[in-house]
Amino acid sequence: MRSMVERERHRLAVEPFSEAVVNEFIEGECGKAHGVGPGEKSKLVEQFRRCNAQIQSGTSPLVHITLARELLNIPREVEGNVVECGTWKGASAAALSLVCSHIGRRLYVCDSFQGLPDDDGKQLHYGPHVGIYGYYKKGMFEGSLGEVKANIARCGNLDVCEFV
Repeated sequence: MRSMVERERHRLAVEPFSEAVVNEFIEGECGKAHGVGPGEKSKLVEQFRRCNAQIQSGTSPLVHITLARELLNIPREVEGNVVECGTWKGASAAALSLVCSHIGRRLYVCDSFQGLPDDDGKQLHYGPHVGIYGYYKKGMFEGSLGEVKANIARCGNLDVCEFV
């Protein structure tokens, strides 16, 4: 089982920036309504890579591109903000904050900032993208509010964020 986890982690590490996904995001129509063109989207891709390189994350930059594409496709006249539930160290929040700054929306970052509760060994978990195979323990995936804010300030846009 552990070798399967390692193979999956390697596969995920190689796939996230397939050329087709990146090119479709950069050259595609998303962002047009918000005045976000290929140059800004190319810069976002590099910033997403930086987020994941500098902040421990449970998601890949491919996820950030996918979320960005969907957010950039929301018409300007649609009101609302963006909510992230569970932030760990803030890599996804940093990426989302960059997109929110382009589309004029607030990002609500929601977390206990204390990590997960202990699952008492009741449920076996498989998370190849973060190297988890086993049971969750109290405090796993903990990122303090200060740590998350510092990570977003370093790699994202703290000005668009509210913390809950």
